Amino acid sequence: MRKLQTFNVHFWLKKTSIRQNMEVPIYVRISIDGKRVDVSTKKEILEVHWNSKAGRVKPKSKNAKLINDWLDGLFSDICECKKDLESEGRFLSAQDIKLRYLGQDTLLQTLKDLLKHHRDIELQKLEPGTAKNYNSTEKYLLSYLGQRYKTSDVKLSHINYDFVLNFDHYLRNCRPLLKSKPLTNNGIMKHMERFKKMTSIAIKLEALKKDPFTFFKSKFEPYDRPVLTMGQLNAIAELSLSDCGLNRVRDVFIFACYTGLSYIDVYQLKHEHIVLGIDGQQWIFTRREKSGTL
Repeated sequence: MRKLQTFNVHFWLKKTSIRQNMEVPIYVRISIDGKRVDVSTKKEILEVHWNSKAGRVKPKSKNAKLINDWLDGLFSDICECKKDLESEGRFLSAQDIKLRYLGQDTLLQTLKDLLKHHRDIELQKLEPGTAKNYNSTEKYLLSYLGQRYKTSDVKLSHINYDFVLNFDHYLRNCRPLLKSKPLTNNGIMKHMERFKKMTSIAIKLEALKKDPFTFFKSKFEPYDRPVLTMGQLNAIAELSLSDCGLNRVRDVFIFACYTGLSYIDVYQLKHEHIVLGIDGQQWIFTRREKSGTL
């Protein structure tokens, strides 16, 4: 059976840090099982106006209600932090509650923290061709912060459904990073998907409590790629090219068209992948890079 812990919160004056105007900073002390930590309330008061027994400013003092309401709210916040940590199955310490109250109990506190974590840890798990696309998504996110919120960073707790919707709206109206690559609907949806993957990591790391994408629906528009006719393909195959490099590129392209292999699959193709089939013909036996299928 888990041992019950003693818990206490009270406010006091830090008289060793008296200011030039004779006001004394008010601190809150969090105690669990006799072990304690102190946190500044960011409020100051003349010692004569302080009721040490009640741990509050005397009612008739200047700004008494304003400061006391602030202290009451701070008390509630600390109790809420304790409740949240208990619901997570934690055996608490005063330091745990302090860090949760200050928002410092996770390494990921802001959007930039999340971007850095994703860049340092998660991108290493992706293929270079996929990883490079996150760079532009990062740039659009930071540009969005500057344009809409006039800041370079925000707390992760600020990222909600409204944040997501407005990012989508921003992408539809902003200037593209490259004039040669305008933002189409499907391109915007890819940026939103990448951002969603980042927030999903924050949720798994318990740095973000709610999924901001819960009600956001990706809407990709159907796109039919243009195809070459046999006549066009033959014309390319029969084209006379004086440059050896272009000849090699053309041959590889024609080979890919007939085999259905993607660029990366052709690039990784080796002699041992070409084997004699049961019909006596040469077959390519390999696994597709993207799907891993044979």
